[in-house]
Amino acid sequence: MLTCDGLGGTEMMVATLVERLDRRLVEPSVVTLEPPGPVADRLASTGVSFRSLGGSGLPVAFARLGRILRRERFEVVNAYGFKSTAVVRLLVRALAPRTRFVSGVRGLHVAELEDIDGAKSRALLRLERLGASLVNAYDANSRGAVELLARTGIERKRLHYIANGIDVESWPAARPGDSTSSAPIILCVARFVPRKRHADLLEAVARLASSGVQFRLVMVGGGPTLAQSRDLAAGLGLHPPRVTFRGPASPDEVRNLVAEAHIFCLPSLWEGMAGGVMEAMASGLPVVGTDVNGIADLVEPGRTGLLVPPRDPARLSHALEELLEAPRKRALWGAAGRTRIREHFGVDQMIAAKERLFVSLAQTG
Repeated sequence: MLTCDGLGGTEMMVATLVERLDRRLVEPSVVTLEPPGPVADRLASTGVSFRSLGGSGLPVAFARLGRILRRERFEVVNAYGFKSTAVVRLLVRALAPRTRFVSGVRGLHVAELEDIDGAKSRALLRLERLGASLVNAYDANSRGAVELLARTGIERKRLHYIANGIDVESWPAARPGDSTSSAPIILCVARFVPRKRHADLLEAVARLASSGVQFRLVMVGGGPTLAQSRDLAAGLGLHPPRVTFRGPASPDEVRNLVAEAHIFCLPSLWEGMAGGVMEAMASGLPVVGTDVNGIADLVEPGRTGLLVPPRDPARLSHALEELLEAPRKRALWGAAGRTRIREHFGVDQMIAAKERLFVSLAQTG
C-alpha cells in the first residue's frame, strides 16, 4: 500500500486497515512517499513492514518504489492520491505486470480540488479515463465518486464502493440532550476551505443570536479561509465565547470536544465521505448538515439529524434552532446516529470489504 504519512483521514484509515487485516488472508506492507510520521509511529510495534521513501524528492522516491516493486512482486498494490495513483499504475504495469493495482479514491473527485465542476477537474477526469485500463479496481469511499467515475466512462466492473469504517467504541459517548449547560454547544470540525462554507454557518448562527437563541459555536480546523472566517464573525458581532475558533486539533482533542458538544454541524457544498460527521454520530451527536454527497449518505433526516440545501443560511439557522430548543430530540437522534454508524459504517465492515477485494484480485492475478 502506498500513502503519505500525516494526520489526514486517509493516513489514519490506512493505519487502521493494516493493523486489523486478517494476516491469514492479507500480509500488508506500507510504503510512504514522505518521511516517517504518525503512521510510522503507530505501526512501529505491530510487526507491519513499513518503509519511507521520502526526503529526496518525488522522482527519487518513485525510483526507489520501482526497485521495490520489481524485487518483491506484490500480488496487490493499493495507492492513494492522484499523483501517486497516476505514477504507480505505470510502474506496476512496467515492472510487475502480474501485480493487481487498486486506485484509492478518498473523496468525490480523483484529485483534491475545490471546484469539482471546473475546467481543471474535467481535464483530470479525462486523464483518469485514459489511464483507467491500467487499473484493476477503483476503491472509492463515496457512492458519489463511483457515479462520477462511471459518468466519466470508466467501466462499472472496476468500481468498488467501500465506505469508511469507524470504531464506535473508541469515541466517548456525548450527552447531546444534557440541559445542564445554559448554552448548548454547536461543534464544526472541518478544514477552512471554500467548499466547507463556514461563512454559511456563521451567518446562520448570527440569525440565532439576533433572535435571542442561546448557543455556543466551536469551530475547529485550520486552512486558507480561517482568517476570512474570523473577520466575518467579528463583522457579524459574534465574539467569544459565543463563537470560538480553536484552530487545528489532534484526534484526542477532537474526541474531547465532541464529548462536550450538543450538535454537530457541517454545511459543505460537497463531501466524499465526511469523517467529521461519522465521528460525531459515533459519539451520539445529532447532525445538522447539507443535503449533499458524503453527508446525506450518513444522516437520516428526522432520525439522526437534519439536512438543508447548501448555501442557505436561513434554512440552516432554522434547523439548528429546532435542535437547540429540543434536548430530548437531540438525545434520541444522537443515540440513533450512534447505532447507525455501528451497524452500517463500523470498522469491521470496512476491513471485511477490503479483505474481500484484495483476495479476489490476488486470485485473478
